Amino acid sequence: MTKIERPDVVHGATYTLRWNEGVNDELYYLTINDIIFEGKRHPFEMFLTSKNVTHYAWEVGLSRMVSAVFRRGESVAFVAYELQEVFDPRGAQHVDGEEYKSLLAFIGKTLERHMLDIGYIEAEPEPEKFWLREPPGKPPTPTVEITKTPYDKATLDAIKAKEASGDYLARQHKEDIEDFDVRF
Repeated sequence: MTKIERPDVVHGATYTLRWNEGVNDELYYLTINDIIFEGKRHPFEMFLTSKNVTHYAWEVGLSRMVSAVFRRGESVAFVAYELQEVFDPRGAQHVDGEEYKSLLAFIGKTLERHMLDIGYIEAEPEPEKFWLREPPGKPPTPTVEITKTPYDKATLDAIKAKEASGDYLARQHKEDIEDFDVRF
């Protein structure tokens, strides 16, 4: 682990985040400064501020903690991803057509976008589309064969006994029971 010292001049960007805190929207200002480290732009420090002084303690705490992690000199992309997993029990919010689980998730997504913009991380490839039917002009997609789990004699005997006893579930779902590994 290499702790990086702060240079006299750093360059970065400030993002305005609009978040609804009940009655009114609140504006948060997220500043992310970068340095060149090992030939690559690297997030170095983060500052979060707002006009609402009741948020001061957690804003400063988050800023100091994230900045301390950034200055370690190791990969820091995980910070953005971890913040995106934080949810607010009051519910998610939509900002510019995108849903965020919490203000911290919004901050995490903004950090991720910043890291993409500076070339610190690369964009994830788009996931392949799942088609119920093949799109026109495309060859059929290979299918996966699913095999039934073999049962031992005791399990099969138990299924037959339940069915013979008039057990509604066994009669109604005989095929389902035979298809899956059922333990009695």
